[in-house]
Amino acid sequence: ALPQGSAVLSIPTLLPSKQRPTAGQRRPKDPEAAMSKAEIAMTPLQQWGEEAEGGAIYSIILERVKAEPAASGASSLKEHPDTSECPFVQYRTCKRRTLRAATLPQLVKWLLTANKEGDLNYTSSFLATYQAFATLMQVLELLL
Repeated sequence: ALPQGSAVLSIPTLLPSKQRPTAGQRRPKDPEAAMSKAEIAMTPLQQWGEEAEGGAIYSIILERVKAEPAASGASSLKEHPDTSECPFVQYRTCKRRTLRAATLPQLVKWLLTANKEGDLNYTSSFLATYQAFATLMQVLELLL
């Protein structure tokens, strides 16, 4: 729970959603048409949960990104020129935090770090909605 007098800024996250049949439609019987567990596990963005920290609530998203080949791999190819490149694609998982709710000072502080944390829509969402819960002078005082 947030302290009394807290502002809440709700920002929708763009995550892949499961396709559900609407009224009158049936689920496909073809197993290739439905998403398998492996396909769900391989989606590039997965909602992981929430965490609270210092008067703010963050939504945690795990992002799967292609890993860059290691520099040591290049030297092993020189040692064994007949060996072809690795046929496997390696991925790494990055944790991204998006601000879900916070006090006004935390909302303004997040303006400075949102892009670095991967919360790319925050700045435009904040600027479009801050007047509903704060004045321009309050925001400017917190920024300076």
